[in-house]
Amino acid sequence: MISMKNLKLSLLILFTFTTLSSFAAPFCVAHRALGFGELENSYAAIEAAARSGAKAIEFDLLHTKDNETIIYHDDELDRLVEKSVDCPTGSKISSINTENLKNCKLSNGELVPTFSETMEMLANYDSMLFIELKDKFTDQDLSVIMKTFPNRSDKIVIISFNQSLLKSIKSLRESTPYLNGVKLVLVKKTAFGADTDSFDGLDTGLISKRKVKKLKKQGKLVGVYTKNSSNSIKNALKKDVNFITTNEYQLCEDLTK
Repeated sequence: MISMKNLKLSLLILFTFTTLSSFAAPFCVAHRALGFGELENSYAAIEAAARSGAKAIEFDLLHTKDNETIIYHDDELDRLVEKSVDCPTGSKISSINTENLKNCKLSNGELVPTFSETMEMLANYDSMLFIELKDKFTDQDLSVIMKTFPNRSDKIVIISFNQSLLKSIKSLRESTPYLNGVKLVLVKKTAFGADTDSFDGLDTGLISKRKVKKLKKQGKLVGVYTKNSSNSIKNALKKDVNFITTNEYQLCEDLTK
């Protein structure tokens, strides 16, 4: 008869193996949906990445003054936006209402994409989504994710430099079972001192092979950002990370084959 102690150990080993086997081969993440000839974080870029079959696409979320969730990296509306009398360029995203934002065009001629419209489009594809939270995460954001990817929580990875923000989402898992399938990954410049116990993974700029092995053994998802040269991508592969975030998606894909 198997003892309770051995049973628990067997279940832990099985859980760890199952978690890691889902990410057995290193995969590339299109940083800000770059690598497909379109403007970063634009609707066109995200659609092009998804249509091209990118295994994973990363994009950034920010919120307007009236709480509309948009896809944009910088907290100030300036870079990537065409200068216009009607567009409040130079203003903080958090101080701009949605109606004012509609007067602004990105340098590719598009409007700044909303999270909801982008997720509706992405629901037609199979890419994993690395959603980076820049300021907060609202009930509406969760609703959008659950509505557009109702049975595919495994395709959602929520990342952030903000540990408190990730912990607040983690605390919802008991009341919102859907979130148990979503990976919560901490982003940190280096692996040194990272709170890896509280989250499902670590996305970092600098990490040792030994640390990668240790984290993966614990069932964590481990990745590095933003590797754009052949040498940096090859070095990341030598460390046996799960994923590599890059602006050069096709180069990364070629090197991981």
